[in-house]
Amino acid sequence: MTRFDPAKGVRVAISRSVLTAVFDECDRYGHVETGGRIVGTYRRGRNLDVTVTGMIDAGPQARRAVTSFFQDGEYQEGVFREIEREHPDIEHLGTWHTHHVNGFPTLSGGDIETYRRTVNHPQHNLDFWYALLVTAKVAGPDRYRVKHYLLRRHDDKVYKIPPKLVRVAEERAIWVPGVTRGRPQAAPASSIESDSASHSRQERRAFDDQVLRQLFPNLRPFFSEAAQCLLWKGSISLLDHSSADVVVVESVSEGKTGYEAMVPRKERERFPVAARAQDETPWLAVRRLELHLNRLVAGLGN
Repeated sequence: MTRFDPAKGVRVAISRSVLTAVFDECDRYGHVETGGRIVGTYRRGRNLDVTVTGMIDAGPQARRAVTSFFQDGEYQEGVFREIEREHPDIEHLGTWHTHHVNGFPTLSGGDIETYRRTVNHPQHNLDFWYALLVTAKVAGPDRYRVKHYLLRRHDDKVYKIPPKLVRVAEERAIWVPGVTRGRPQAAPASSIESDSASHSRQERRAFDDQVLRQLFPNLRPFFSEAAQCLLWKGSISLLDHSSADVVVVESVSEGKTGYEAMVPRKERERFPVAARAQDETPWLAVRRLELHLNRLVAGLGN
């Protein structure tokens, strides 16, 4: 496991507007990893003072999954150049991403390897790389728990910045998603209501996923870009000590969310009788399907 040394002589000031934008993105993609670029300025004296004043979103071609995340670099570079025209002193300080959807509490080995390659690249403008990691969703106004890290050029260590050296600044961010030239874009009332409903749905999804992981540990969440819906795939154990592949699909009808659990087509030969179940919660849908399949393997029919 990677050892994280405490960062000495490093201080971070991050705009509250940037943190709000980060947490809004976490709410928007509550079922998969997401992230973005972090921009701002830095100053060297007795300490390395890093000031985070902007966040660039992942972009329209970003790819997200429960345990991986790939940004739209071309889009982000275009946005950075636009910011740079108005703020010539701006620097690409690093990135942020989230692990709160998969429970991994620190940077992964893949994260660290990517950051090392970047900070050691001859075209990288700085000799350090700053990383903000969202680790958990929490109750209350803070919404999420975060950790801060720093990597240095040609230094194999990974440094964790202590919370006491991180300050949330009230100065307005120079760039966050939904803000153009420093002025927030007004959102219509219908959009605000939609965002509130979306936030509530994401919280329920997170709770549903936790329950499913406890009851059926082999089921994992995915998001279908084609169908724009959440689903779970994996297997469940049956009474005869065999297992059955299962898919759980989320659907919305007349404003109400429901779930259907079913066996995929490849299992139809084994379970010729229509094997599916519906409920208002995904775990009860799987429980109903589990009962149905156990009756079939026990030879009790429907």
